[in-house]
Amino acid sequence: WRKTSGMHEIKSRYQLAIIRQLWQKRDEIASSIDLAPGRLLSDAVIIALAKSNVKNRDEFMKLGEAKARIRNEIQKSYIETWLETFLAAQSLEQEQWPELRSKSDSLPPVKIWKSKFPIAYAHLSHAKAKLSDIAINLNIPLENLIGPELVRKICFDQANEQLQKMSPALLSRVETQLRVNGAREWQIEKCSHALAESLGQAQPLPPSAPIQDETEAQE
Repeated sequence: WRKTSGMHEIKSRYQLAIIRQLWQKRDEIASSIDLAPGRLLSDAVIIALAKSNVKNRDEFMKLGEAKARIRNEIQKSYIETWLETFLAAQSLEQEQWPELRSKSDSLPPVKIWKSKFPIAYAHLSHAKAKLSDIAINLNIPLENLIGPELVRKICFDQANEQLQKMSPALLSRVETQLRVNGAREWQIEKCSHALAESLGQAQPLPPSAPIQDETEAQE
């Protein structure tokens, strides 16, 4: 969702929250009806909505981008859905807003974690094992269950190098981290407990192969 066309026009975390929610809803619907997301709702309309303060269908359809790009019957049939998603996004608490800039790129390469960040390395080894088991049980690829960058971000925990005791507060924190970084509700439900449990592990699992970034593995 951070690659939505027109993101250079967005100046606030509040607007980002709206874009994220609309993008996720569009992606969900487009997948269910086997239609390219951009043909269902243009990125330009998402950006225009994020910059607006529309209250109802009439105000929505007065937006220039909406008038120009919501034309066919399929697109028109989801106008109320986009409006509901937009209004729901407006009510999100501030702690649920995404950061203006993704911090995933600032993470050090995983290949140095074992020596430089051993606790984070232990967290990651357990998280990958637990999440792999979940993906196998669901019969889906691990990367479809949850993005690897998000797993690394949660396990790295801003280089705190601290063990986290499993608790409702920790589970809630992990759920919030997943949510503000774009995870869908079903992903949060499936992954949050495994990730929270992994944050309490001090020793890494013996890996069958070195833990590495997926991007490094493809090089």
